[in-house]
Order: sequence, then structure tokens, then C-alpha cells
Amino acid sequence: MTPPREMLPYADPRVAGRTHGALEMRFEVACDGRNILSHLSRRAPTIVQQALYFDPLWPELPCVYVLSAGGPNLGGDRYRQQIELRAGACAHISTGAATKIAEMPADYSLLTTHLRLADNAYAEWLPEPTILCRHARLCSTTHIDISPTATLFLSEIYMAGRKHRGELWEFDILSARTTASRPDGQPLMVDHLLVEPANDDVRRVGVMHRYDVWACVMILTPPSAANRIYECVESRFEPDGVAVGLSHLPCEAGLVARIAGRESAEVKRVVRQLCGVVRREVRGCDMPDEFPWR
Repeated sequence: MTPPREMLPYADPRVAGRTHGALEMRFEVACDGRNILSHLSRRAPTIVQQALYFDPLWPELPCVYVLSAGGPNLGGDRYRQQIELRAGACAHISTGAATKIAEMPADYSLLTTHLRLADNAYAEWLPEPTILCRHARLCSTTHIDISPTATLFLSEIYMAGRKHRGELWEFDILSARTTASRPDGQPLMVDHLLVEPANDDVRRVGVMHRYDVWACVMILTPPSAANRIYECVESRFEPDGVAVGLSHLPCEAGLVARIAGRESAEVKRVVRQLCGVVRREVRGCDMPDEFPWR
């Protein structure tokens, strides 16, 4: 596989492919009407717990945690994820802990994700933050294949280093590219986040200024739901708190939100509140309180 153009200066075939983690999951509605994780295939170091039904406000929702037994992501690591929701299925997917992108003297870490949602499917992707350590290099590519009647809440939270160790904005590169299309191939949107702190002043006003944590949220949903969600969310700027912005995606695909803050806890809280709005407007139920240890 040819590396993306922005990753070419770091590519090193001597270490590329050191670790090949893989994950395949399929959710569907069983014959008895239950929403289940019907197919699971994974390759170490990726680990997946069994589907649990612990949401008191939505008992039928299968909740799955994706874990890693390999420690932090290293240069040369390659991870692949394929997640499918068949017609009418629903799922909540998260991770057990933050993902640490370690220092990389050679190559980069690559994560490729493919999400497929059929008619009236509903999925929430709320992983814990990704921590970009000194000289970390991460390339993440996500493709979404979604029906016009399905809803996907997709969030990624990034931390600009281990702040309380005095390590901020010292990673080499973050390239996060998200694309979406309809099942018939109609393109919907492309979002490419490229951050190279050494080549840009991320501290300037209009970029990150005093913020060190940010979230990118894609809400792909039918236009009627997108309009209701948009009316419920207020964009705001708090110099000592969080900044929240919400915009419509092209092709009536849904909404995109950007959230920035000084601490991960406050950004996670806003992301979860936004997910609660989506769940309420699309499925008519609320989001439960987060577990106190997360």
C-alpha cells in the first residue's frame, strides 16, 4: 500500500507492518427481535469484549468495548477495522482506555476503518481520547458507507501530548481523513485534518490558542433529524472552558462538530452531551450518566 502523500517523509519499509491488528464486527436484528453482535473476528493485539446490555435507558442496545493488548501504538503498526450494521440494527462502541501514540524513531502508525450502515441502522462511536506523545506519527483513514435513513455518531478526541508531564504539541504529524458515501456510491463528504506542529503556529488565535484537547464529531443522519439537532445545540466560545462549533455537511449528509478545551474531561463531557442530543432526537431516549471511573 502506497503511503498517503503527507506520510511519505516518514515511511520506512524496514519497520512498516510490524504489528497487524484487525477487527471485523457485524450487528444485526436476530429472528427474535434482539439486537446482537452476530459476527466477530479479531487479530491480536486487538481484543473485543462480548456485547453487553448495561444501558438502563436503552436496554436493547448492545455495547462493545475495543481493547488492545499491545500497549501504545508504535512506528510500523498497522490496524484495520471493519464494522457493519445491518438493517434496523443498533450499537454503541467505545474503547476501554485512552490510545497512546508513542514516540516513533521510524515510520508511522496507520489505522484504517470502514463503517457500513444499512437502512434505519443507528451507531454511536465514542472512544476514549487519543494521546499524541512526543514525535508521534499517526495516519487515520475512515470511510463511511451509510444509508440515507441510518444515523452514525462518530467522534474522535485528540490530546496534544501528556500535558502534566510538560509535553505539548511535540508530536510530528496527525493525518485524519474521513470520507462518506451512499451505498450506491454517491459521494457525500470529505474531511481531512492535518496537524504538523513544527510547521505551523498552532497556538495562534483562530487555530488552537490556549486549547490542548480537541474533538472531531461527524453526525450522519437524515436531514429532518439533522435540523432538529442543529436547533438544540448552541455554538459557543469560552476562553477558560470549551469552544463548540456545529455546521451542516454537504449533500444533506448531516452535521459536523468541532470541540476544543483545555482538559480532556470537559471535552469528553461535551461530546457525550452532544451524543445525548442525537440519541434523543433520533431514537427518543436519553443518554445515561457516564460511569464515574471513565
